[in-house]
Amino acid sequence: MSDTIDQKGGRYLPGTEPPDPPAAPAGVKYVGHHISADFPWMHHWLGLDIYRRCALDTEFAQQTVNEASELSLERGIAMKYTTLGLYNLDLVMWKKANKDLCQGGYGYIPSSILHPYGTRDVLAPLRAYPHIKRQLEAQRLWDYYLRLHQPFVTDVFSELVLRGLPCDVELMDELRELFHFVRARLEVELKRRLHNEAKATIMFKLSEEGVPNAFAVAFQVFKADGPDAAMAILKPLVDMANMTKWIARVHHLFDSPDFNIRSPDQLRRWLFDVEELTPVKTTNQKAKGLPSMAWDKVLELPPERRKLYTPAVDKQTLQILSEELPALDELLNLNAVGNVCKAFLKEAEVYIDEETGEEVVEENGLHQWLTSLMTINCMYSLNNRLPAGQPAGETH
Repeated sequence: MSDTIDQKGGRYLPGTEPPDPPAAPAGVKYVGHHISADFPWMHHWLGLDIYRRCALDTEFAQQTVNEASELSLERGIAMKYTTLGLYNLDLVMWKKANKDLCQGGYGYIPSSILHPYGTRDVLAPLRAYPHIKRQLEAQRLWDYYLRLHQPFVTDVFSELVLRGLPCDVELMDELRELFHFVRARLEVELKRRLHNEAKATIMFKLSEEGVPNAFAVAFQVFKADGPDAAMAILKPLVDMANMTKWIARVHHLFDSPDFNIRSPDQLRRWLFDVEELTPVKTTNQKAKGLPSMAWDKVLELPPERRKLYTPAVDKQTLQILSEELPALDELLNLNAVGNVCKAFLKEAEVYIDEETGEEVVEENGLHQWLTSLMTINCMYSLNNRLPAGQPAGETH
């Protein structure tokens, strides 16, 4: 273990604390990788001036050079511009073998691993700096990067972390209530539509197969106690060659009142078995050696090989198929609203504390980051490491 760290508390042992750093001289600038993650720490703990002190951020500068390139420091910047290679391998392997010791930070990582890694983590941006700068100049992007892009991803990002994001809390509350109301209504309307269309499909297919008294049979199916009872009614009447499709139609009918839009299996059954749409592509199954491919390529494969592939039902596929099936537009709208509710406007959890017997309201989404200053607390990594008496979301 580290020879300078107390294993119980992850603190420096007496006499091994690092010395206070000297104040940065005027004119000194810093090179870093996603430096807005370091600036707030430098400001809080080292007392350094960070405003307009970035000479180059290798991540965003490389993104300006080529937005499609690998942007991670180890795999991208260091491998491309330096001879340091994948210098984080020892650290990655140690963390993988000691997951429980990494939960509270890097305090328990041996110095023999951490110090060389830290040194190379500093060297990589510094060595890459002149190479990236020359590429920006060659593409006539240096002025754009320096004057527009860099201030936003360094000074603005750091300011958000230090001060927090001012919010209109009343509006946030209204939006949360509105979005959840809209999501509930959209969900009800979609399920009602799917159920009605499932009924219409069964009536149409019964008529298409020439089943006597097709409408009367359909209503018997609708009133059945479940899929098995419904299939018992249909089996003597429908074409046995289409039995697989009838099973799919009946199960979709009974599932539609509580249709799960997040279930790939229910989506596939609805789209490709009930509605009989043609798949666009396959799912990506790299673990099985089956990468995603266009469905017309799958149809060229032998039947046994074709069974290995599964039709994709991702967002892009649903958008393409929505041109043939209007109900998919409603599903995509519901998904969009639901994603906002889940990611940003999640409802608070209300429960009774067993010890005190009092009602507790536990906020979620953006609301859980609100501070007493009515700002969103952006200090994710610094939140538990601020100086004493320093409220989160407030500069000092």
